[in-house]
Amino acid sequence: MSSSAFSLSLQCDETASYRPTALLVGVAYKPGVADTRETPAAEIARALVSAGLNVEFVDPLVSEFEVDGVSLIRHDHAVGQVLPPASR
Repeated sequence: MSSSAFSLSLQCDETASYRPTALLVGVAYKPGVADTRETPAAEIARALVSAGLNVEFVDPLVSEFEVDGVSLIRHDHAVGQVLPPASR
């Protein structure tokens, strides 16, 4: 995904005492693998961070996800069990 193909219309209140958090659901580059190389999720995470959000992720196959040298917080919630696999 090129930067020209993705834009984010979101602004956070810089005076707020908290930062909103975005949860990326599924960060691997394709279903059924744990590989995050060349994943579009990295560009989305960058845009969200640039907009002032905390970014976290959930992916049942990915244990660590790093964007621009920063490790994102991983959630072990049952989201992956609630959503059907893409292969169905």
